[in-house]
Amino acid sequence: MNESDVLNVFHDKEKLFNLVLSLFPDAGLNEQVFDSILENANASEVPEMRYLWPQGDLSETSKANLALQANSKPRTLYALTTTHNRTQPFHSNFVEECQAVRISLAATRAEAHGIWTHLGLVKAEDHKIFSVEEVKAHYQSAFSKPPPAFNRVDLITGGRYLDLVRFSPISILLAYENEQSETPLFYFLESGSVTGRPEVLYYSPQMGARILAEAGFAFTPFACSQNWYDGLLTMTSDGKEPESIVIPISQEKNGDRHYLTVTVNYSIIQPGQVIFPGAQMIIAVMRVFALGLGLQLDRGLIGRAMGEFCLKRTTWAVKPPIDGEADGYCGCSKEQP
Repeated sequence: MNESDVLNVFHDKEKLFNLVLSLFPDAGLNEQVFDSILENANASEVPEMRYLWPQGDLSETSKANLALQANSKPRTLYALTTTHNRTQPFHSNFVEECQAVRISLAATRAEAHGIWTHLGLVKAEDHKIFSVEEVKAHYQSAFSKPPPAFNRVDLITGGRYLDLVRFSPISILLAYENEQSETPLFYFLESGSVTGRPEVLYYSPQMGARILAEAGFAFTPFACSQNWYDGLLTMTSDGKEPESIVIPISQEKNGDRHYLTVTVNYSIIQPGQVIFPGAQMIIAVMRVFALGLGLQLDRGLIGRAMGEFCLKRTTWAVKPPIDGEADGYCGCSKEQP
């Protein structure tokens, strides 16, 4: 199989959908979601997107949503710089960029409604919890005690672009005593799938406390829901804004068989070009193919060819190998040769 054969896969919608579905069977991907990604593929200037087939004009619904998005109320926006540093069974390192917006949640789920932002629509369906009352209930359930008194929760997350596609692997919920408070009392983190579906909540009882919890889902075919996250949100020196999230990931609760550290750095930005979430999804898929070469991810001849193709067309600080042994670091088996 040569490069032209691989390019043909990128231009064949059915083949590409089935290939992506085989990599992320539990990510909530369906043909409607996939079509949403492709409808706006040309909105991205990311080089990898040029390998997708040409698309037509926006639908009337998307045009109307674009106006809502463009004319939305000003809110705090963030650039997220995420570093994935893998140390087992080989060293690889890459950096990706995405964006997030801060909104305040309604008091109750019944009062909650979608909020248009510069990045897209933020809505209840994209989150495990979406109100102050739900945060209170989850705190009580997680720690078997009432939370400190608060009546405001801010959510920092990715928007659903034109109400079509969303890419937000990590979101932050910050609880505040009242509307005037500048520093939060505690935080939760929420993970998301490659398709933007909400997955798992992780709870911290106070600011500065680490979150040690099972992953609860597998973001990629290499991961395992029984792996352990040891995460920490660090705020800026004045305590007002997120500075970073660092998540070492290990196969054992005590940190043994650590294999990956994900670091997310936050910086406030002004409204400007929106990164197209569909491009981020495609790049994530391309990186899975590339990393699969060294992790013995068996996707046959086409998977091997796709891996080599994607490795060449994605940027790496440290490139993964084109061959290797998984050494128990692919999936949940932990089996070593």
